[in-house]
Amino acid sequence: MNADFEAELLKYLPREGIVEIFTRTIKGQYNSQTFSIVDDRKDYPKQIEDLVKKIDRGHELLLDGHVEGGDVQAIKNNCNNRIEILEARINDLNVENAAVPNIEGLLLKAMRNIEQLDEFYDKSSVEGKRFLMGLYIGSFDGFVKLPAQFFSESPQHLLVN
Repeated sequence: MNADFEAELLKYLPREGIVEIFTRTIKGQYNSQTFSIVDDRKDYPKQIEDLVKKIDRGHELLLDGHVEGGDVQAIKNNCNNRIEILEARINDLNVENAAVPNIEGLLLKAMRNIEQLDEFYDKSSVEGKRFLMGLYIGSFDGFVKLPAQFFSESPQHLLVN
């Protein structure tokens, strides 16, 4: 029984180069899904800076006599309202960003664990081996029938003494 399971387990070990491809693919997908949060975080401060420059430009135009005080006040109010909105968005993004962890370390650890799955099995206690078998089967307490395409052959032989 154990030899059959070990042979089946070896089928799941990644071949050379697959770990790097898998890691790049997962990171790429993850980064593309979280890109807007990171990108917006970079974009909003630039927009705020531009609005501050616009207020400063309004003051310069007032001092040069090209615009009236009421016009500068309207520009300043408009810009300050937009700055408040952008600052609120930055705060929201900081909250969202806290929920967007860097997955690289976790992904590398998971891939190392998959690469060493056969070693984990060999070094495991009986309970550990049952746990790994349970992960493979779906439930070791009571057999859960999984679709045939999930396994290359039926895992029922693992449960027979």
